[in-house]
Parts: sequence; structure tokens; C-alpha cells
Amino acid sequence: SLHAACWKGGLFLYVPKNVEVTLPLDYFFYADMEGGAFFPLSLIVLEEGSRATFVERLTSREHKGASLTLASTQAFLGQGASLTLASQQDFSSEMAYSGAFRVQSGSDSRAEMFVLEYGANESCVRVKSDLALKGAESNIAGLFFGSSDQRFNLSVTQEHTAPQTKSTLLFKTAMKDEASFYFTGTVHIAKDAQGSDAVQEN
Repeated sequence: SLHAACWKGGLFLYVPKNVEVTLPLDYFFYADMEGGAFFPLSLIVLEEGSRATFVERLTSREHKGASLTLASTQAFLGQGASLTLASQQDFSSEMAYSGAFRVQSGSDSRAEMFVLEYGANESCVRVKSDLALKGAESNIAGLFFGSSDQRFNLSVTQEHTAPQTKSTLLFKTAMKDEASFYFTGTVHIAKDAQGSDAVQEN
């Protein structure tokens, strides 16, 4: 709710029906104000049969003042659409970061997501896959590297409400010094979602 009230900046990506974007779209977000608060939003809409690759890079210079970034990425996929979404977070050691990713998948669509995290003092990432139409597929992968006293938190929800949907989650972590990592994973398969398949691995 705080992000919805305060969001400022970001981008809107719209791909029309049956259009394939052959080159990756690279979005660079730089938090350049010491002690500031940032609320970027990325909104992605792929119409029926379209394809795109979206890469977002979140970074900031090293500084002494505490800062906050609340980022949100939302994607809506039409029937048979295909999206590859990659996110890289490399904020300074004084940044507190919260990133929310949500993908709403149309029938027979495919979403591939990769999350790379190694910045910020505190990082909280929430990912939700909404598989509400038959044949939708979502695959999530992630790498987390921590050192010093960094704290990482990953929460993933795979929501299957339609039949013959598929989702996977695979992530790896490497922590040293006093760094820590916490994970919460939820798979929900509704009564009417017969033939669905969900996997979580680390």
C-alpha cells in the first residue's frame, strides 16, 4: 500500500498481439540521492502470441546515509505470450530494499524469471505467479550472494487456479561472514486445477 501511494518513476512496456521483440529490453534504475526513498514501478503487458525479454538493473553509488527503495514489477501475459524477465539488484550497503514481482499468466503462456541479488544491507523479495488460465507455465530461478551482515528474505507464492498449469522454483545461495538468508515458499493448487504440476527446489 505504501508503494501504491508513493510510486514515482519506472516504465510501461506494451507488446501488441503476435509481435516478437527480438532484442532484450534493458531498464537501468540508479538511486542517486543519499538518504532518499525511491518507489519505481515497471508495468509489462504482452498481448496474445507476443514475446519479449525484459532486464532490469537496480543499483546505487556507495554512500553513508540510509536509503530506501520499494520497487514493484507487474506483468500481464495474454494467451500464448512468452516473457523472460531478469532482475539484478546491486544497491549500496546502506540501502534497505523491497522488491515485489507479480506475473499474471494467460492460457498457454510462459513466463521465465531470474533474480540475482547481492546488494543492499537488507533485501526482501516477494514473487507471485498467478496461473489462472489453462496451460499457463511459470519458471522462477534465483541466485543470492551475501557477506558482512547482509540480510536477505525471499518469499515465493505459486498460485494454481486453472487445470494443466505448471510452475517451478529453483534458487541457490552463498552466504559468508554474518550474512543470512530466509526463505518462505507456498504452493497453492485449487480444487479445480486438475493436472497441475508445481516444484520448489534449492
